[in-house]
Amino acid sequence: DRAGDDGTAVMLEFELSQDSDVAYYEVYAAAFSFTSVGQSGTVKTPIATLDRSPSLPLTIEILAFDALVVPNTPVTVAVVPVDWSGNAYLDNLVTSTAIAIDDGIEDVGAYLPDIEGITLEWVEEDILVSWDHTTDPNVRNYVVFISDDEFTNVADATNVGSVSTTNSFLITPEIFSELSVDSEWWIGVAAKDDVNNRKIIESQRIDPLDSDGSSEDEDSEGDGSTTDLGELLTTDNLIIAGMVLISIFLLVLVLRGRGGKPTRNKDWELQEATWGIEARSGWDDVGSFGGQVSPPVSAPPAIQPAQQNDIYAAAERIQQPTQPSQPTQSQPQRWSQQQQPPQGGLDTSFLDDLL
Repeated sequence: DRAGDDGTAVMLEFELSQDSDVAYYEVYAAAFSFTSVGQSGTVKTPIATLDRSPSLPLTIEILAFDALVVPNTPVTVAVVPVDWSGNAYLDNLVTSTAIAIDDGIEDVGAYLPDIEGITLEWVEEDILVSWDHTTDPNVRNYVVFISDDEFTNVADATNVGSVSTTNSFLITPEIFSELSVDSEWWIGVAAKDDVNNRKIIESQRIDPLDSDGSSEDEDSEGDGSTTDLGELLTTDNLIIAGMVLISIFLLVLVLRGRGGKPTRNKDWELQEATWGIEARSGWDDVGSFGGQVSPPVSAPPAIQPAQQNDIYAAAERIQQPTQPSQPTQSQPQRWSQQQQPPQGGLDTSFLDDLL
């Protein structure tokens, strides 16, 4: 470290070689550990090339892959001497690691990323913690913290464990004995590299198991008394409800229209078909005079064939004239209506129409 620095650089010093064939020095530095350099190594190119008698210390601000030195970042450095012919040892190198520290901040792991997408879920009596994987190559592990109060500094919470390859962690009563489904909990996940973990993080709350909606859902399923009105008042449901109401309204109108018409007597309709009597306007109406009209009289029973014969006989007797007997002249037994007009002005043609 350089004195009074802000954690954005490291200072490098090393002992110079006494061999006369050393032409220059290549300096390799990265934010991760390595032991080989060059085209076949982990770090391909040096960050600096120093002559045989360099001016030290060397300030390193940029690492391999153009990464910057940030506060509390572990920096690994290797110095490779090269002779006048360009020969050098590039594998199994001796390296040194230092951390750039900013004394003005509390979080020594502030250079590590925040963990996003944290979700909490009760699984019976356990809490399942899930999060999104980070793409930062410095992160080696994920550390899970829990507390019964909201926290931002991990010093105020309990470290319940860490994982390196997965993005989930199950907190159980065996791991954290104080865990209870009747209490709310605050949980956070911190990124960790090979040396430090992030100290300042955001914590998420999970409500007690009885208040997360599971019990209410079970009650509503049991008695069917609770209904989400927002789910029912959709456009499709409103259209269907409107069509049903219109159908019911039309059905009521049809039933009322049929109920207002009087039921005609079947016997009267038979007589109407038999005798040719036409229904007159108003006969079937009920209540035409102040609503006080007697119910229609049922039609007389149909005339039987025997009664028809009697009517014919009576008609013949009426048509036969009454005259004094004349021995010398024979009278026909029957007179038709066409042979002799009726006597006494009596018109019997209505009998033919009737029959």
